[in-house]
Formats: sequence, C-alpha cells, structure tokens
Amino acid sequence: MTSEDERSLGKFRHALAEQGDLEGALASVDQCIEKRPRDGLLYRERAHLHLYLGQTQQARSDFDTTERLAAEVFRTRPGRLQSNGAFDAIGVTYWMEGHRELARAFWRYTTCSLSMNRVGYAQMGGGIESGLLLWFGAVLERNEKDVELVRTFYEKRLASKHWSHNLTSWPGPVVQFFFKSIDDATLIDNAAGHHQQLCDAHFALAIRAREMGRHKVYWERLKLAAPRKGAQEIYEFYNVLPYFLARFEIEQSGR
Repeated sequence: MTSEDERSLGKFRHALAEQGDLEGALASVDQCIEKRPRDGLLYRERAHLHLYLGQTQQARSDFDTTERLAAEVFRTRPGRLQSNGAFDAIGVTYWMEGHRELARAFWRYTTCSLSMNRVGYAQMGGGIESGLLLWFGAVLERNEKDVELVRTFYEKRLASKHWSHNLTSWPGPVVQFFFKSIDDATLIDNAAGHHQQLCDAHFALAIRAREMGRHKVYWERLKLAAPRKGAQEIYEFYNVLPYFLARFEIEQSGR
C-alpha cells in the first residue's frame, strides 16, 4: 500500500467519522491494520474510535499496543514510557468501567514518571494533562496524597529550565489555576477560541468546583467541557481525554 493510498484511507476514515459512521470507520481502520500491523498510529486511531463507542476493553488493548510499538521503535529503556498519552487513556478506560483505583494508578504512574523525567515524549506542555486527570480522580475519591503528587509535579514543571518556557502559554494557565494564581474568568479567557483548550479549562473548573463542594457548578462545567455537536465532535476532541471523562460522567448521572 503506497503512502498515497494511506492518505486516501485516512481521509475516508475521517469522512466516515464526521458523518457519524463509526462502525464504517472502524472497519476501514481494521483493513489498514491488517496491511500495516506494526503501525502504532493506526492502533491509536482505532482506540479512540472504540472509546467513542464505549468499547473500553478494545480501546485499552489498542492503547497498550500503541505504547508497546512506540517503545520498540524508539527502544525505550525498561522503567520508562515513550509517551504518557497511552497510559493516561488506559486510565480513562478503567474509570469508565468503574475501576477508579486502577484508573488513578495509571494517572499516578504517568504523573510520577513525568515528574522524574522518565517519559520520552510528554504531551500537552510536558504532560500537564496527566496531572489534570490525576487531580480529577483525587478530588472525586478524596485522596489528598494524589493531589500533593500533582502539586509536586506542577511545581517541578514551573521550576524546570526545559519546560517552564512552554508554560508561558497554554497549558500554563491550567497550572496557574491549580495553584490559584489566576481566577475562573482568566482561565477561560486564555482558552478562548480553541475548542480543545476550552474543554481542558472547563474540566479544571469542574474539578475546583467539586473540590469546594459546589456540585451544581461541577455538573455545569462538565457539560461545557463535553459539548454535544453531533458528528463534528468526533475529531474535534479526538485526543482530549478530559472530554471523554466529562461526557462519561454526565451520561452516567443521567443529567
């Protein structure tokens, strides 16, 4: 299969997903994987489609394969992760299945690994999203130790000569909000105009509201973090894990 064929299939899968035909998109990705069984990006794409369909076990298997193949390609040393993204996503699948401690264990692992610089490629400004996910789980499970892990990780990122310059823009405001250096309005202003950033911002605001016992605001913010736009949302929030958590929590509550 030529690179042109790959691009055509990619566009086809994208079009199917935008039209809401997730099953058709899955079948297309399956065909690609049969021809390219060691292409980690294809497994990641299929994992996200499974996640949209609520097929958590299949999604988890594909995310695991994504990390394993990446580790083989980049020859990641034992005890390190090639990327925090796949393990964070696996945590999301466990949360959706009701295994909250397992979910927090994965988010805890990625957050600690990032804090100790044991991740080859850190997503979202040095892995800030990992801390955001762990903060969410810690607040809902009332685990102060995990909140302190997030605090330690974010402090290290702010003090790092390598990462601190990346936090002068997004996702820096998420870290500033965690430390209460900026207010709600400033966080939203910093995310304005970017759907994915607004999702993260509203998700952070939901966590803070829950932390303060403001349950009504918590649900309002979750709804803003997971706007329902029909087929358009499928690729708009493709790689935004807080979106999946917010959507799941809303659906489970029946709100």
